[in-house]
Amino acid sequence: MKWNWYASKYLPSNFQPNKLISLEMQDIELVELWDERIELPNLKYMDLSGSQNLVTTQIFTGIPKLKVLNLGSVKSLPSKVEMDSLVSFDLSDCSKLKKILKFSGQMENLSTLNLSEMPIKKLPSSIGHLVGLTFLDITNCKNLMGLPSEICNLKSLKKLYAGFSYISPENSWEMDSFKISMPHSVGILSVFGSKPNKSRFWWGLQRKAFVGSLHGLWSLKYLDVDNCGLCYGDIPFDIGCLSSLEKLYLSRNNFVSLPTSIGCLPKLRAFSLSGCQRLQQLPHFRFGLVDNEGFSSIYMHADDCTSLKTLPNLSIKGGRGFVSLSCVNCSGLVENDGYDDSIILGMLWTALDWGLLQVRPSPIPTTPAFQIVTPGSRIPEWFNNQSVGDSLIVELPPCTTWKENCIWIAFCAVFEEGAPLHPDHSPNPLHPLSTNFRIERAMVPARCCGF
Repeated sequence: MKWNWYASKYLPSNFQPNKLISLEMQDIELVELWDERIELPNLKYMDLSGSQNLVTTQIFTGIPKLKVLNLGSVKSLPSKVEMDSLVSFDLSDCSKLKKILKFSGQMENLSTLNLSEMPIKKLPSSIGHLVGLTFLDITNCKNLMGLPSEICNLKSLKKLYAGFSYISPENSWEMDSFKISMPHSVGILSVFGSKPNKSRFWWGLQRKAFVGSLHGLWSLKYLDVDNCGLCYGDIPFDIGCLSSLEKLYLSRNNFVSLPTSIGCLPKLRAFSLSGCQRLQQLPHFRFGLVDNEGFSSIYMHADDCTSLKTLPNLSIKGGRGFVSLSCVNCSGLVENDGYDDSIILGMLWTALDWGLLQVRPSPIPTTPAFQIVTPGSRIPEWFNNQSVGDSLIVELPPCTTWKENCIWIAFCAVFEEGAPLHPDHSPNPLHPLSTNFRIERAMVPARCCGF
């Protein structure tokens, strides 16, 4: 049953919910759902989000099969919840709740818990009872002082989102326990925007100790520490031990350089450093992630790194796929002669030598590509056909083995930086370039594989 925006404070006297399987009543004016205890033996889904006047005490009894419960933005909760069947529990944006309820030891089926945007100062130790929890969201819990050591009991936890959670130094006594409290099962860890305070404490401990606690997270595939105020030394020297890491986001931080081991992450395929305006150099990177079909994708964004002095040297081995390096608005590259044509040419030849740009045999057309965006005002000399304008006519060399080989066309364009196409979503302008190739008098159909 769906009955959103119900305007009365009470339900009709003849309302009989006994046979309901789903109940959705968002943004209602109800004070209470029913006058007395009612058994709802079939109810599995209940969404009462936005119902700020609702007294929720009755909700936690008489519903033995309830799996999904959304109480987002409610103002009151009982002190304890015991719902053995519950799988997903949403308490997001409960801005009036400064203390969270306790969880019983029987809630082993709960896998998703959303506590985002709550003013809570601490999580209850009873969270350790939720041994089946795989997803925990504490994003924007700005008063949260730390994570309890009982979180180490969450052996199934795979995703932890904690962006914009500002931690004060009052809970620094948890420093020693935190290193053992991060479950090794975590595959996604996001703490973007969690800036330290003036005492350099972060998550209730020194920042370096927190990031250092990533050691041993063998399942970690996604790490987001964007805009966390990280400085030189805050990234551990052995971050390269995160053998499963595929996506790493370090944008808008304050470090000058990075540990060399970061370039040895064996499965890294997306790396963002955009907006790190103090960053002067990058370590050499050796990418080699290849999927089961031999296809690889590598995205590296270092836009707005205005102090960057040299381009990174990307060593690409194995696979076929897409390589993208973006250094838009890196003015330091031009000022320090860091824009070296030979580096770009070397990376392109390496990609060709390792077969990265081979066409992937698949029923669905693929576009293997190699693209780099850097500051500059000229086209490298090794582009032997150059023209001013939007078109170019080139005579192709003869090719007799079309079935086994193809001709690769590399092109370069100089364009003026403009305003962002989507200023509300991205601080950097997008630079889409579209190309069309027409081969006249060709003996076989042409296939454009992109660049």
